Amino acid sequence: MNTTAQINLNDISKKPTETDVTMFLYEAGTQNLKHALTHTINRYGNPDTLILDPNLKFDIVVNTLPKIEKKNVSLQKYTHNVIQIDAPQGFIKLISTKNVNNPNYSMRVMQKDQTQTLNSQTFNSTQKYLVGTYDLEIFTLPRTYQRVEVTQGKTTNVDVIPSGCFSYAATKGLVGQIFLDKGNNTFEWVCNLEAGLKEGKYYLQPGNYKIVYREKDQKSTAYTKEKSFKIESNRTLNLNL
Repeated sequence: MNTTAQINLNDISKKPTETDVTMFLYEAGTQNLKHALTHTINRYGNPDTLILDPNLKFDIVVNTLPKIEKKNVSLQKYTHNVIQIDAPQGFIKLISTKNVNNPNYSMRVMQKDQTQTLNSQTFNSTQKYLVGTYDLEIFTLPRTYQRVEVTQGKTTNVDVIPSGCFSYAATKGLVGQIFLDKGNNTFEWVCNLEAGLKEGKYYLQPGNYKIVYREKDQKSTAYTKEKSFKIESNRTLNLNL
């Protein structure tokens, strides 16, 4: 008689509804990979039955985001074993519903209060994550930061505030930088102008900005100029510098 097992990936209600994720089964305490499996719900609506060696103990890695590890799992011989793993999941989707500028944002997803990148997610993509709290760094200009909650079976939409378009033109090529005006004479760097170009276009988040620049071929800091400007969502601002 075979020793069999099913791996229940449980949702928030402790029901084994989560599936379609890769599982690595290692010989416990080693890097000896015994099985690489895609978790499957069978035709009867149950986690599929596996035939495993009962003489081994297993370390199981479930490749959710973030991954789950269950170590030192032992099996009872000649019977059907049910291995319970909590893996409740929901979704995050990056959108900008009111943006007319055809954005192509991406974002970095991290677990709450951690700096290590868990995933990089592109605009209009939907990705599954374990239920919990996540910190997001969205690659707008300037960057946008959010904290979101993922709940069981639901999609959390990250709806980015629409950008505005800043366009400049000059008679000679420039060097310079754009800063976000944070008030009280405090400025946050946003980006550099592409050196030597007479014109440029940038999609910026709404706010107050300052551009500091000079003509590239000038040899004195006395030629430095600056201009303040305001960006509004879905509006274009053209400046002659």
